[in-house]
Amino acid sequence: ATDFWLTCGVTVNAARAGVVVEVEDTRVGRFNGNNYIVVAHNDGGFINRTSAHYLHILPHSAAVQVGDHVDVGDVLALVGDVGNALTGHLHFHVTRMVYGNTTYQEGVGARFVDVTDNGDRHVPLLFHHYTPARP
Repeated sequence: ATDFWLTCGVTVNAARAGVVVEVEDTRVGRFNGNNYIVVAHNDGGFINRTSAHYLHILPHSAAVQVGDHVDVGDVLALVGDVGNALTGHLHFHVTRMVYGNTTYQEGVGARFVDVTDNGDRHVPLLFHHYTPARP
């Protein structure tokens, strides 16, 4: 997972194309639940697909609805500071469903094509724009 520290109101853009499968943007305030958008990617069928999770979005700022198709760069919402957050930021992580005796979401590493080694294992730097890499 990566936290991008951003100013509230900055746009949240889709890292990859996919279908919006979850939207929650009605919560307000800190430490009162979270607002988020989840986009499922077409990279492994229904069973093995990955999903990108965008958290801490500004209340009532979702620009998409469940079932919408999005392309790379499409605006999803605006950055907020809702939930377990002290300041505006975007929490971004990617998961894949794992099925078996217990079904759960497994974290999958996300890569950005233009992140160079900054001495911290290719972690994105503050106040920089990055392009998502294809899996």
